[in-house]
Amino acid sequence: MPAIRVRFVQSRENEMSTTLIIVAVVTTIFFLWKFLAPQPKLKIPHVQFRSDNSMARYRAETKTLMGEGYEKYTRNGQAFSIRNAYNPKRPIAILPMKYLEEVKNAPQTGLSYPLVSERVFTNLGDQCFNKI
Repeated sequence: MPAIRVRFVQSRENEMSTTLIIVAVVTTIFFLWKFLAPQPKLKIPHVQFRSDNSMARYRAETKTLMGEGYEKYTRNGQAFSIRNAYNPKRPIAILPMKYLEEVKNAPQTGLSYPLVSERVFTNLGDQCFNKI
């Protein structure tokens, strides 16, 4: 009987080792993909602060940038982008009203308001709860 028990323990240890290796590889791939993913290149003007470009300032004063971008670009029918305070690798594009119908009629596979809302509000919630 002891021989059977030893094989079973060795088998369980091998399974656990294999599982840990798989988890480590998947986790590494996920983090490499998440943090090393290329930043999208938008071919529109980018509005940013002239001096302090910190994340804290973007979180506190985005309204100022939106106003500046509106006056400079959107008012003239042009799109612009600003830094995303919650995911700097994904800038936020601000479009003029003339694109509203096109965006509304875009397929969900290309532009998904529910998906974007979920991501934005989840990040906002995480940020708010982390400060408490």
